[in-house]
Amino acid sequence: MIVLAIDPEQNNQDAISEQVLRDRNQFVGLSNADQGLAYLRGHAPDVVLTNRYLPGRDGFELMRASLAKTPP
Repeated sequence: MIVLAIDPEQNNQDAISEQVLRDRNQFVGLSNADQGLAYLRGHAPDVVLTNRYLPGRDGFELMRASLAKTPP
């Protein structure tokens, strides 16, 4: 399972990655919405975690981009 976490706070990413990696999943941590959108263009993570408020963009925009890649 690939878990994508988009959060500008490194402490939050560290806490999430610790649990994800402990469960032997893959973790991708990014710090802003533009990085997240770029990642989603080329990848399809199984789980996306994000804040609603991110520098420059809204976390809902990331969720819409992620869901657009998911079959109905």
